[in-house]
Amino acid sequence: GSAAAIGAVAASVVVGLGLTRFVDLPNVSMVFLAAVVLSALQFGRLSAFAAALMSFLAYNFFFIDPVYTFTVAKPYELFALVVFLFVATTVGGLAGRVHEQAAAALARARTTRALYEYSRKIAGVATLEPLIWTAVSQIAGAVQGRAVALVAEGGDLHLAGAFPPDVDLGVTEMGAARWAFERGELAGRHSPTLPNAELQFRPLVTATGTVGVVGVAPGDPEVHFSEDAERFLAALTDQTAIAIERIQLGTRATAAAASAESERLRSALLSSISHDLRTPLASILGSVTSLKDFGDRLDEATRKDLLSAIEEETRRLGQFVANLLDMTRLETGNLELATDWVDLSDIVHGAVTRAERLHPGRRIVLADTGAPLVLEGNATLLEQVLFNLIDNAIKFSGEETEIRVGLAGVGRAARIEVEDAGIGIPPDELERVFEKFHRVVAGDGRAAGTGLGLAVCRGVVTAMGGTISAESPIADGHGTRMTVRLPIPPRPPEGPKGAMR
Repeated sequence: GSAAAIGAVAASVVVGLGLTRFVDLPNVSMVFLAAVVLSALQFGRLSAFAAALMSFLAYNFFFIDPVYTFTVAKPYELFALVVFLFVATTVGGLAGRVHEQAAAALARARTTRALYEYSRKIAGVATLEPLIWTAVSQIAGAVQGRAVALVAEGGDLHLAGAFPPDVDLGVTEMGAARWAFERGELAGRHSPTLPNAELQFRPLVTATGTVGVVGVAPGDPEVHFSEDAERFLAALTDQTAIAIERIQLGTRATAAAASAESERLRSALLSSISHDLRTPLASILGSVTSLKDFGDRLDEATRKDLLSAIEEETRRLGQFVANLLDMTRLETGNLELATDWVDLSDIVHGAVTRAERLHPGRRIVLADTGAPLVLEGNATLLEQVLFNLIDNAIKFSGEETEIRVGLAGVGRAARIEVEDAGIGIPPDELERVFEKFHRVVAGDGRAAGTGLGLAVCRGVVTAMGGTISAESPIADGHGTRMTVRLPIPPRPPEGPKGAMR
């Protein structure tokens, strides 16, 4: 700044000497005033004051008689010089203030931009590790040095990240960090508490408490943070603290939701097992006891009814256990999905035949399936899916109504539909029916089924790249349609895998 002021005044002397031939001497002072203003706008008030003083001396030395001396012969010329010095100093001060305000505004704009970019970076971060890395790298760049972050876990501080990564915290640094965390005050370097620490630790405080601390150290050990740097660091640490709290609250909420869901599933499982195991077992036990104690007194028809009841309840029990095992395998990823090229027409026929054997009194109508629909899938699991859908439709519809099953090819997909004429499913239940252990109230006011069949269906169909959906009502405010869509490959490959079964 001073060198520039000297250069500006020297240039003004040269220009002024050239202008003396064309303008009056008082007008030459404007050249020096311009040099003062330029120095102020470019380098601030100190440079302006230096330029004003040197202009005063140069103007006196080169232009006021007697020239080349600092003597002033006439009083009015001395007065003019003093006025010039006053005006130059005042104008230079004002121009310098404009320069400083412009520089401060530019610095604030840069700070605001940096804070905006930082907040944008951390806004979408969902886990702690990338957040901490972003925070320490940003803070280290701001102080042109080092930064570390320690997060509270289990009542103590743990190093979560550092920039550069090889920062080592000694006993003094950890003591300063704990002090800052526990007291919510600055500690460490350039602070009253443990000033010998290599880093200065700042608490990360939120509305609910302190979530950790940030340690900073500028590249130059002797540098003290300016007011602007302090404000910038405070803004960075505040945003970091809020982001850490957000992630921690999200983690706790997720854990609480998982715990609540686990408890709900446990209760539902116990309820389902107690009902869906005890009911068929009680029926089987009652029938077996009757046959054992009164078999010789019962007529043939009664004995057949009891045996049929035992068979039906045993099948029901087996179906529940099969669904429970399939659901468990789906949850753990152990369900075998070995695929082959299969004809859906055969699978649909097999599922309908199986349902007719289990429910001999119900009418199941199978629409003409037309040409074979060949796709890649697991025949056993697909048949189980269709059987579950038909069995579910039977449970939720009247004895006198029929179940309709249809199969069609739509573009490069196969569509299987199972329709019933039951009471239907409430709109808010259409998605929930596919959740584990969720049971809809049947027509008699009781929750029917185990709450597993449709969950197994969705798991299997999704694993095969398909979709399953429910639609209700479908006619006159009643009925439900379950639709399965499965992709059909362009053509079966050549070789053994292309063989259908």
